[in-house]
Amino acid sequence: MSPAEHHVATPNAAGDEDYHLAASTGGGEKWKDVPDKYLLAIANFLAGHVNDTEDFERFNGPILKASIKSVYWLFLIQYAALALLGVLMNITIIVYIMYHRLYKDVTHAFITNLALCHFVQCALVLPISLMVMLIQNWIFGQFLCFFLPMLQDIPLHVAMISHILIAWDRMRWLNDPLKGRLPGFVCCCATWLTGMVIALPYPIYTIYVELGVSIHSLATGDWE
Repeated sequence: MSPAEHHVATPNAAGDEDYHLAASTGGGEKWKDVPDKYLLAIANFLAGHVNDTEDFERFNGPILKASIKSVYWLFLIQYAALALLGVLMNITIIVYIMYHRLYKDVTHAFITNLALCHFVQCALVLPISLMVMLIQNWIFGQFLCFFLPMLQDIPLHVAMISHILIAWDRMRWLNDPLKGRLPGFVCCCATWLTGMVIALPYPIYTIYVELGVSIHSLATGDWE
C-alpha cells in the first residue's frame, strides 16, 4: 500500500456523499482524535471538490467565526479597553509599591505578586484568548498550541495561591502577633513554581495537527 491511500465514493441518489478515508502511515495514530469535520474537508479535497489554492489559504489563514462576523468589533473594543486598563493599573500598583519600598511588608509583597500575575493576564492572555474566541481555526503555530493553556492557567493558580497565603499569614499573625511573618519573596517565587507544576500536564493531553500540511501530504502521497 502506498504511504497514503484513499477512496472517496461518488454521490448517492439522495444527493448525499459518503466519504471513506484510509491512510497507511507511520504517524496515523494522531488522526484518531481529529474531528470528523476536518476529515470530511480532507476527503473533499482529495475528491477534487475544492480549489487547491483556496483550500490551503482557508486552512492556513484566519477564518472569522460566522456567528460573530457582525458584532466582532464589540468584542475587540471591550477586550482592548479591559486589557489596556488592566495593564496600566497593575503597572501603577507595582511601581507605587516599589517606589515607596512597601514590598518589604509581606502583605504588600503578595499584592505585588497579584499585580504581576494580573498584568500577565491582561497583556498576554487576554489578546490571544480574544483571537481564539473570534477565529475558527488555529493560526498561532505548534508552540502556542501547547503553551497557551498553561499561559492561561498559571496566573490564575498564582493568584489563588497568593490569596491563600495572604489569609494564612493574617491568621498566623492574629493568633500570635509576636510570631514571625511568612517570607514574602520566597512565597511569591513558590506560587509561580507551583502554578507551573499544576499546569504542566496540559501539553500531555494536547494534540497538534497541521491540517494544511496534512492535506498536501495525503493528496501527494508524500507522508512522513
